[in-house]
Amino acid sequence: MRKCIITVASNMTEETYNYLVDKVKRQFGFDLVIGKAVDDSIIGGFILNIDGQIFDLSIRTQLDEMKRYLTA
Repeated sequence: MRKCIITVASNMTEETYNYLVDKVKRQFGFDLVIGKAVDDSIIGGFILNIDGQIFDLSIRTQLDEMKRYLTA
């Protein structure tokens, strides 16, 4: 059984989180065991960690990438 941790900011509604869980299971398989972590430093969006494979779709990362691009 594969493990997945979904890291979200505390402002994500339970309805949105449940929608996200459903989409993740449909994409990666229903055999996932999903856990939830809360980290307000990501501002919004989410980070998926599926057996060590990271999918970072957080607002913090997007802002950091924009900052690097604009200051280059």
